[in-house]
Amino acid sequence: MSSRTVLTPARSRTRPPNARIRRDADASRYFAIETRLELKARLAKLRPALRRLLVQAKLAWLRCSLDAPAASQLVQQGEALASALARAFAMASGAESAPLAEYQALVARVECELATFQSLVASVATGSFQSPGEEDEEGDESPSEEEEGEEEVTYPRHPQRFDLPSMATYCQQVAPPYSSYLSTANGKKA
Repeated sequence: MSSRTVLTPARSRTRPPNARIRRDADASRYFAIETRLELKARLAKLRPALRRLLVQAKLAWLRCSLDAPAASQLVQQGEALASALARAFAMASGAESAPLAEYQALVARVECELATFQSLVASVATGSFQSPGEEDEEGDESPSEEEEGEEEVTYPRHPQRFDLPSMATYCQQVAPPYSSYLSTANGKKA
């Protein structure tokens, strides 16, 4: 029995370092959980911005239908943002896991890409987007003598109107009056 009493004090001496390790591990788990919750909250704040960005991106896409560089840049940045968002939201929901440092880097990257994509969408939607090739070409161009002599074709007898006529104006100018559709008692049109 004396051997048991000898082992007991030895075990009690080794417990304090293990207890400290456990406390440190518990603290690091706690801070990791807190950090993950904070990252999840940061991602949740992006959701309303994503809804607005979707509407703006649709308008920008319609606007850049003839501008291939703007369209390709919208697609490339949009796809990169969408894949990063999908992975970040999967990590936030717990469907996917990764080390905490990787998760933090992903959330920071998503926020940065979202801001970049928002500025691109805004510039395309407002028409102020310039592709890198356009900036170089604009300074080199000088109008030739033939182009200076040409003027825009205008039709002086027909005023240019950029608004659509109202339905009342259309009916007055084009459509027959309502009374012409009514039939009389004899079955003849008036």
